[in-house]
Amino acid sequence: MIPTTRERKALQNIRYGDSHHLGDLHGAGAKTRREMVEKGWIELFTHPIAGWPQVRITAAGKAALDAPRPPKATRDEPRIPMLKPLLPTLDTWTVKPLKK
Repeated sequence: MIPTTRERKALQNIRYGDSHHLGDLHGAGAKTRREMVEKGWIELFTHPIAGWPQVRITAAGKAALDAPRPPKATRDEPRIPMLKPLLPTLDTWTVKPLKK
């Protein structure tokens, strides 16, 4: 499975370090964390001394993070069509400048 951008950022956060506090997953809310646990990318455990909830990346999470990113979609045409001007434009080479 290819992770979404939000999941990829959270996995990159977790990857560099042994474990992280559950609230330190930048951009990943409860739903994203739950989906990543269900996919087997992270595992939840409690801190042995303080008892805080912690997360750790698994081997499947590292493999998902190393998967290539999907290519971005490109547009061939502009989003907003160009409108034709309502007033005709003057040719600046033939118009004389105003004298002051």
